[in-house]
Amino acid sequence: LIDTPHSRIGPLICTNPEAIKPDTERPNKIISVGDTWQKKLPQLVWFIDLDNFSAAQELIAAGATVNCASDVGDTPLLMALEAMNVTELPPRSMDERFFELVSSFEHDSEIINMHTQKKRLLPIISAVQTGRLDIVEKVLLLGADSNGRGETDEQTPLNVCLKYIGMLKNPQRYIEVQKQMPITPEVLDAIRRHSAGAAGHTLKAQLGLLQHNMKDEIAVKLKELYFKLVTERICQHMRLDELRLIARRLIEAGADVNAEHRSPQSGHTPLMLAAEHDERKLFEIMLINGGDPKKKFRDRAFNQDLDCWSIAKIFGARDVQFLLQDI
Repeated sequence: LIDTPHSRIGPLICTNPEAIKPDTERPNKIISVGDTWQKKLPQLVWFIDLDNFSAAQELIAAGATVNCASDVGDTPLLMALEAMNVTELPPRSMDERFFELVSSFEHDSEIINMHTQKKRLLPIISAVQTGRLDIVEKVLLLGADSNGRGETDEQTPLNVCLKYIGMLKNPQRYIEVQKQMPITPEVLDAIRRHSAGAAGHTLKAQLGLLQHNMKDEIAVKLKELYFKLVTERICQHMRLDELRLIARRLIEAGADVNAEHRSPQSGHTPLMLAAEHDERKLFEIMLINGGDPKKKFRDRAFNQDLDCWSIAKIFGARDVQFLLQDI
C-alpha cells in the first residue's frame, strides 16, 4: 500500500511558510517543509526559493554555506538563478540580488554541476534561461561544465541556447512545432517529471493522460495559451544578439558542438540546429571548433538519414547552404 501522506505525489504545498523563521544561531540548519509531503532542505535554499532576501542575507552573514543542497538537489545557486529564469510561468521575481549574493562565494564542483532529481534543473542551463551573457559568464567562472546535461531530456546548455535562438527568429514556427510534437518516451517522461506523479508513475499512465487531453477542448486551449505566453515572455526578455554571444561563450568554454541529443530528434546535434536556424556565423564557429557537417540523424518525418547539407536545404537555410558549398 502507498503511504499517501508521505508519498511525493503532486506539488509540494506549504500553507504557512511565514511560520518558518531563519535560525541564525544554526545557519546551516536542515528544515522539513510541506503539508502534502515532506521535503528536507537547508534553510538558505528555502528562503531564496521564497524570494526572502533579508533572511538569505542574514543566514549568509551568520555563516551559512552556499555549498549545500536539498534532498533532491536544490542548491542556493540554482534557486538564485531560477529567480531570474524568464522561461518560467508563472513569472519569477527577476530579483538579481540573490545571484549577486550567492555567486560571490566559491562553489564546489559537485554543487555547481548538480542537477535536481525530478526536473533535472541544472545551474548552467538556468543561467542560459536568463538570456544574459554576464550571468552565464559568472556561472562558467564558478566552475560549471559547459557540457553538463540537464532538463528532462538531458540537454546541453548550447543546445538549449540554440533552441531559444530558433524561437526568437521564428516564434510562430516554434509554437506550431510544440503543438505538433509527436508522442515519444521523452515527452511522456517529461510530463511525468513535471506532474510530480499526480498522473501516475508509468509512461503508460502519462500516455493515457496525454491522449485524454488531446481530445479535451479546454485542455487543448490551455496548452496553446501556455505555449503562446511562454513564447511572448521569452521574446520580450531575451535578445537574439545576446543569445548568439552566449552560444559563442559556451563554445569557447568547450561545449561539444557534435553532442547528440534526444530532442528535437534522436541523434540531433547543436551543429544541426545551427544549420536549421540558418545561423551562418555560429555554424562557421562550430566548424572551426570540430563541428562535423557529415554527421547524420534519422529523421522521423522524412524517414531518412539527414546531414547538415540536407537540413540546410529542407529548412531553406540559404546562408548555411552557401557556406557548405565551399566545403
